[in-house]
Amino acid sequence: DQAWILSEARKHHSVITLIHQQVPLLPAKFGSAFATDDDVREAIRRSSDAMLDRLNTLEGCDEWAAHVYLEVNDVQRVVLARDPELQALSAELDSASEGRKYMMKQQVQSRMRDAIERFEASLADGVLNSLRPMTVDFQAEPPRDPSAVPEGETEIAQASMLVRRDQADRFIELAERTNQETAEVWLQITGPWPAYSFAQLGSDNEVVRYG
Repeated sequence: DQAWILSEARKHHSVITLIHQQVPLLPAKFGSAFATDDDVREAIRRSSDAMLDRLNTLEGCDEWAAHVYLEVNDVQRVVLARDPELQALSAELDSASEGRKYMMKQQVQSRMRDAIERFEASLADGVLNSLRPMTVDFQAEPPRDPSAVPEGETEIAQASMLVRRDQADRFIELAERTNQETAEVWLQITGPWPAYSFAQLGSDNEVVRYG
């Protein structure tokens, strides 16, 4: 029953949020389960040192999500204006013979795709790096699937950021200033949330998630 699942997930998140406002915690994702109470005790015993270290890191912190959207209407035109080599190749394509045009067109399109990727990556890195000094921890993530992005927007990057609660106002101000100073993108931040993205314990070879 989808309605029941959504209702229970909201209740779960509400409980996590309420506890998070009072004390640091490693939030469990909805659906996380142990078979018995003894299994819970064993998991805590086995990972107690790592849990305490992580809880110390999370104390007084909230998670914020950052989404970077491209605000350039004609990205090909902008990229072309910044790339003299691509300009020269495009001009050569315009004057090429019919026999050469097909191969040259493929080359120009490939170069254009690469140039757009570099342009978008440069914009995204600049925006996200401007926020990093305000974070305790930071996780860059690939852009979401277009179906999950607001209609009409092109997401080029996203990140989860752990921010001290007493620095939240400064973090928001920095995000607003970044939007004012960077016309090519729109930075959206959402939060504060329980630190789901930062509840991972263990090494690369032995990872335990409590969130």
